Amino acid sequence: MQTLIERDDESFVSLCPELNIASQGSSVEEAQANLVEALTLFFETADPSEVTRRFHSEIFGLRFPLGKLRVLSGSELYRILEQNAFVEVRQRGSHRIMQKRIADTTVTVPVLLHESVRRGTLSSFVRQSELPRALLESGR
Repeated sequence: MQTLIERDDESFVSLCPELNIASQGSSVEEAQANLVEALTLFFETADPSEVTRRFHSEIFGLRFPLGKLRVLSGSELYRILEQNAFVEVRQRGSHRIMQKRIADTTVTVPVLLHESVRRGTLSSFVRQSELPRALLESGR
């Protein structure tokens, strides 16, 4: 699997594009370590059918403008997931795993418990959770 790391103001956002799982850190090394933690928790808790459904072997990179995401804390993301039928299944380090059962599978989202979650991490959060992006955009 690949790791993409990009600067986001004074911190770094790390992404595993094949699974749309992201994390962040104050350095490249911390962002990478946090992503490994999030991926480990995901594989330990996600239903095998979810892993299969989310895995993408062909990744293409394009950028285009979208509505601006609000700055949120990990606690705020946790509450948004709770309000949308996700439950906490475990926690390790700075990540809390939230999960929702749908049909014969799960939707698993690692939530980074930082005071400020970066926009790149929030974009991945939207894709992972399958929630409407509008829930996290400015002006709400």
